[in-house]
Amino acid sequence: MVSTSSPLLLTQDIDDWLDSVCGDWAVHGGEDALYRERRAHPMSQKRTRVDMEENTDTTPRPKRRAIGIATPAQSNTGELSRPIALDQNVPPLRSSRSTAASSRSSSPSKRQRDIENEFSTPAIEIHNKRGARRWKDAHGDSIPLLETLLNTIDKADSMESQNVTVAEAIGTELDEILEEIEYCQDRSVPEESWSDLVVLPALRLARRLSQHTRSVHVVNVKTIDIMPKDLLPLSVRHNAVQTRRVDYTIALEFGGKTATREARRNIRDHTFNQSVAPLLMDRILCSHLEIKTERSVEDGRPQLAIWCAAGFQKMEDLWLQRYSAQLVPPMPPLAPTAMWRWKEDNVHLYLAVMDSANETVHVLEERRYDIDTDPASLLRVINAMSAVMNWGYTHYLPWFKDFIGFIE
Repeated sequence: MVSTSSPLLLTQDIDDWLDSVCGDWAVHGGEDALYRERRAHPMSQKRTRVDMEENTDTTPRPKRRAIGIATPAQSNTGELSRPIALDQNVPPLRSSRSTAASSRSSSPSKRQRDIENEFSTPAIEIHNKRGARRWKDAHGDSIPLLETLLNTIDKADSMESQNVTVAEAIGTELDEILEEIEYCQDRSVPEESWSDLVVLPALRLARRLSQHTRSVHVVNVKTIDIMPKDLLPLSVRHNAVQTRRVDYTIALEFGGKTATREARRNIRDHTFNQSVAPLLMDRILCSHLEIKTERSVEDGRPQLAIWCAAGFQKMEDLWLQRYSAQLVPPMPPLAPTAMWRWKEDNVHLYLAVMDSANETVHVLEERRYDIDTDPASLLRVINAMSAVMNWGYTHYLPWFKDFIGFIE
């Protein structure tokens, strides 16, 4: 019974309500009819199909859907599409408040942003050697520095006479790395041990053999994230952090402190690359490396491709910032990036190229180096890495400076 002293109800409202109840009592048969009506009330039990059809109330009400159940989605044409797949990475709901919020559909503006982001995300295509050869034959001439990089790698592979001299000079280091490779394979050590005992010594040796040791650096980036996150392809922004990292990168000194500071002054986040880590912000990244073992769950190539895709996105940002106050001319093709996947006793070299017109990153398989007990097999890998470092300083760095409009 409603109290007439309630501050929330006016006297006239109460009178109207009583009149309505009395009218319904008389019209529908008094106490027995009212009892039957209460039993059929939707809050007491579920309505039957007949009840639903006889209901003449046209007031729109929201339809509720159980959270966590895959249900068919209906398109605008009235046809049923595939069941909605649940995202296994979404954390469990912890309150009724969050459950209710999750059941609401996103706003039209958010859905539109999601669609725009999806179609602006660069796709990633990985080509084997045959597919890479076809792609280079069809599009290679349009990629700056690609031919010079390929020639540099070919020259490093054909340096037979020099290899003998170099092998004599660094023979002890080569033997030590080969011994560590054998040890790591026999013990089935994890990736971190391969990194410390084999890969890092090989990278340092390659840097020592390069012609620009003061301007080329091997940087451990295992704990460095891609930032800002909008440089990441949309499909991996919510994946585990480990899938968006690599192990090492080859970083180039931009120049003197004054020139570097001036070049970074008006750049977004004041960084040349896809990271805001102080260790990398003022350096140019031209090559990346990922370590895997036979027991590794992931392949390694997608991680390298994601890292390169973010770098290409950063390059596009730099181009837009260069012409921020004027009409932006069409962006020229971007230079390639060399990528290495070191998997125990074999090393793969890939080249990443960006097709900006089609928003696609192509990963081209270029070389496979198999390391055996012969020091010459390891020396081929180190020579190739050293050649890429030299190419980065003599070709990629000047191209980058010109790309961002830096005048020395």
